[in-house]
Amino acid sequence: KMRTAQEEGQEKRLVRKRLVIRAKREGVLKSTE
Repeated sequence: KMRTAQEEGQEKRLVRKRLVIRAKREGVLKSTE
């Protein structure tokens, strides 16, 4: 089944959100060292 552009966009947003959350968490860990 081909994915629609909307589904692809939602996936990209989820991936980006996950990356941002991880970056924030790592940034917090680094700043508390």
